[in-house]
Amino acid sequence: MIREFLKNRAENLLSAHFGLQNFAASIVNIFFGVYLYQIGIPLWEIFLIWGITFFTRCLLRPVVLPLYFRYGVRRMLIIGIICNAISFLALERVTEVGIWLGIFMLLVAITDIFYWTAFHLYFALLGENMRRGKQVAIRNCMEFLSSFLAPLVSAILIVKINFSAIFWVGAGFLFLSGIPLFFVPDVELPEPQKFFPAVKIIEKSGFWLFFMDAIFSQAHGFTWTLVLFIFVGKYLTFGGLLSLAVLFQMIAALFLGQRFDRGNGKKLVPLGVILLTLTVFGRVFMTASIPAIIFFDVLFILGFLLLYPFYLATFYNAVKSSRHPLYFQVVAESGWDMGSVIITGFASVFLYLGGDLKYIMLFGIFGLFGVAFVLKRYFLQHSEKTSDLIL
Repeated sequence: MIREFLKNRAENLLSAHFGLQNFAASIVNIFFGVYLYQIGIPLWEIFLIWGITFFTRCLLRPVVLPLYFRYGVRRMLIIGIICNAISFLALERVTEVGIWLGIFMLLVAITDIFYWTAFHLYFALLGENMRRGKQVAIRNCMEFLSSFLAPLVSAILIVKINFSAIFWVGAGFLFLSGIPLFFVPDVELPEPQKFFPAVKIIEKSGFWLFFMDAIFSQAHGFTWTLVLFIFVGKYLTFGGLLSLAVLFQMIAALFLGQRFDRGNGKKLVPLGVILLTLTVFGRVFMTASIPAIIFFDVLFILGFLLLYPFYLATFYNAVKSSRHPLYFQVVAESGWDMGSVIITGFASVFLYLGGDLKYIMLFGIFGLFGVAFVLKRYFLQHSEKTSDLIL
């Protein structure tokens, strides 16, 4: 069984890189909103800052895109890692809304264009459609392991040293994450085309999938970290609860990866949507104690593992099968940008007018059902054979 998951050496190296990168990024990103809140930036401004970052990313994307054809996917991925590390060090200097915050936001926008576009392209093009579920499962295992360790490490560093420690440790692990990339072959891209004519003819299902996912992820995920910290009020407790939420995900992810390759997504995705919906309602209305928080963490884990491995495997196969993978990826990520801008902008206004932070999570349900709708179109229009996975 283990051999089935480890056949593709390049994909495994890329997953190893992602585990280190996710650990480094999570050390900082888990406390990003908390850090801004702790230095006195109002909640409505935090959401506005986050939304402006995604808007900037969307504007810069057509400018940066030609660099992929000039320098290649692997170099862009490495440049993204370097920019990300520098952004952490810039965040350390942020003490108010000012020049350093502006520099950090610009660096994050550039980092995401370099890193995430390149990473998703790499993962899609190096993998095989018939084994996509297993390959996503390996990647998810690396992500879950690092996500389990990162909150505890962050909390301990903050308590024992200070906030600056997480920025330097995160930057250090980012550089380490680049080592496996030197053993991964680069991937070839089709010939470049003019940006706007190219994106007009690209299938837009990837855009809508990412657009809806951004609404759910920002409204629920980003908001939940702030709600949880404000509720518990202690770094170690906060970090421990976040770590506990991913403790049992790795084994389940491997199991569900195989289920996807056997064509069982049609049955499991709706159940995942139901469990995630119940999680959102529970976190809004019924998390007044630590046991309740843990219960809905478990519910979230189950829902996440029933939905997102199929979401990712479907998407990566769609990228590989598209007429131009780079432009397909760019269109999809533009959907994430737009969804993030809309929901963070709405949240900022909602909070400025006196709304309760936790109720923002309810609006994420619209995004969750949007994701389900796009995936449903895939299941209706294509057979369950993995070789036919095209959005």
